[in-house]
Amino acid sequence: MDELIGRDTVNTLAQPSVDVLALGDADLHPDAISKGVDSAQQVIADLSGAGVDFADVTATLEREGVASFAKSFHDALDTLAKKAVDIK
Repeated sequence: MDELIGRDTVNTLAQPSVDVLALGDADLHPDAISKGVDSAQQVIADLSGAGVDFADVTATLEREGVASFAKSFHDALDTLAKKAVDIK
């Protein structure tokens, strides 16, 4: 996850990931994501030769990620609604 840090970006992390970063053992750099781009592009290009459909993988990750965030958002709203009822 520390390799995905970029300037002027927002990255949402699960609490266990935040806890690991808080330990101070990571070598964090604000422009880490810009390092090794050429190598990363070659790896992505090589995926096709290995039978991996990169477009399908990214579409699946996006769809599942959005669904997960939507569920968390709705869970948070439900919790707030319950607390609002309890206060009344």
